[in-house]
Amino acid sequence: DVVDEALYRPPLIGRRGERIVLPDDYVYTALQNAARVFPADSKLAVGDATHLWIDFHFDSSPLYFMLQTLQLRNVRFDTLGMQFLFMFPHDAPFGYVETLANYNALLAGTLFRPLDLYRVLDQYSDFHRPIHLTQVAIPSIGPRGEEDQAVVARNLYRLWFSHPSVEGI
Repeated sequence: DVVDEALYRPPLIGRRGERIVLPDDYVYTALQNAARVFPADSKLAVGDATHLWIDFHFDSSPLYFMLQTLQLRNVRFDTLGMQFLFMFPHDAPFGYVETLANYNALLAGTLFRPLDLYRVLDQYSDFHRPIHLTQVAIPSIGPRGEEDQAVVARNLYRLWFSHPSVEGI
């Protein structure tokens, strides 16, 4: 990954405790620098976090706009990275909290519905780049814990690998 979580820009804390704010257009700069310094056969990846599945508005999605802008600026990126982190409340992106009810909805296919997930993959296939699921986290909670976790993982992996643009998980 050249840039992971490209749309997430929290202030960073440096070694001496100073606040570091990522500069404007840092994704462009990072990709341009990577293309310049890495061997030509290196694969340059750009991607984003779980909210790309949640805040999805087809070709009006924030990540889609960013990738389209990079493409229009002739910036090289070879693969798209996507995370799927079904996290605990304190780690959840953009306040999207995991509860037992949400987990049960995921198991039932009513939260992160397969058709919706496939539509996201279809939309980002417009860029004609391989898609990699770069981070996957599925907790084991509730009375059936690891059994349910295995069902969710199996269903998600089958869905992702069934899409022609998904190259790896």
